[in-house]
Amino acid sequence: MALDAVTRKIVALRGVIEADTDGCREDSQWRVYDTKDFVAGRRYHHFLDVAPYSFDEPAVRRVFAEARTIFVNAVMGRMPEYVEGTGALNTIIAQNRTAQKLYGGGDTLQVNSR
Repeated sequence: MALDAVTRKIVALRGVIEADTDGCREDSQWRVYDTKDFVAGRRYHHFLDVAPYSFDEPAVRRVFAEARTIFVNAVMGRMPEYVEGTGALNTIIAQNRTAQKLYGGGDTLQVNSR
């Protein structure tokens, strides 16, 4: 990220969803964490999605609004249980009406068809 200090096109998404297991959402206790609240040395379990509020950050909104090309290589969360992060990603991408958008990898097409 230090190499991107001028153009500021790389942004860190702050919110993540962490769960006790990597299985079905209904079978697991899950929590939303902000990465600024991470504690050094603490043991975390499975990070299974990005929290949708991550895309409300002004720096993130700016990068997507100004992009001329957007390439999505995979979904944000573990499919099909954790879809909110990918849904938020798709929403912010759709708001940029002029960028060329390329999707591929993972279950990307499945999520985009919902």
